[in-house]
Amino acid sequence: MVRDQDHFTLNGSVTSPKGLLDVYIMVNEQKVFFKGADSNQQQMSFSTDFALKEGNNSVLVVARETPEFSSRKTLVIRRAPPAMAQRMTHTVASSPTTQ
Repeated sequence: MVRDQDHFTLNGSVTSPKGLLDVYIMVNEQKVFFKGADSNQQQMSFSTDFALKEGNNSVLVVARETPEFSSRKTLVIRRAPPAMAQRMTHTVASSPTTQ
């Protein structure tokens, strides 16, 4: 996904029928979110806002059921330089449409 803003808000939820230990989010190897679960909690929601560096930003969401078992989801958010983002917007807006 490509963004031209310097911040991004990530919202979501994780579910495990066996219960959750915690959820954490890493952006470019830096922890930006952590939330521990209550005893036997099977669903957790999260929301976090973080800064984006120019270029690719690696985002890792980790939901742990136990210290040894976790599920992971990775996404990459590309922050385009302002001039490039304006060119991309202009190109899309001025593209001819066909019917």
